[in-house]
Amino acid sequence: MNWLSNRLTGLILVAFATLVVRAAPDFTDKPVTLDPPTRALLTEVQRAGVRYFYEFGHPVSGLTRVGTERAAELCEIGGTGWGCFNLIVAAERGFVPRADVAARVQTLLRFLSTKADGFTARFPIG
Repeated sequence: MNWLSNRLTGLILVAFATLVVRAAPDFTDKPVTLDPPTRALLTEVQRAGVRYFYEFGHPVSGLTRVGTERAAELCEIGGTGWGCFNLIVAAERGFVPRADVAARVQTLLRFLSTKADGFTARFPIG
């Protein structure tokens, strides 16, 4: 999974830089029009982000795991917030059915409200 994390980080940086450069000259309220290659890159980055947070999320809690090189039951709340934003993208772009996104969010919130012991912004699951 480390290769996925590195590739995802690289794609995010490229997409962000591309969007900033193309959107920067005009600060009006007009929507930004993207050419097909830029739109394809943005879609690839969004799909990769959704895959990482949706497929690699903890199976019981739905929380985002700290990483691939730590214990699989160690999750983080900051990464989970980022994962929630990716779930919104997943639902809006049709990458994941809305019902599945709603179920994941309910699982996550139910876990946090009933079972999680928190310390230093990390929630051990076990």
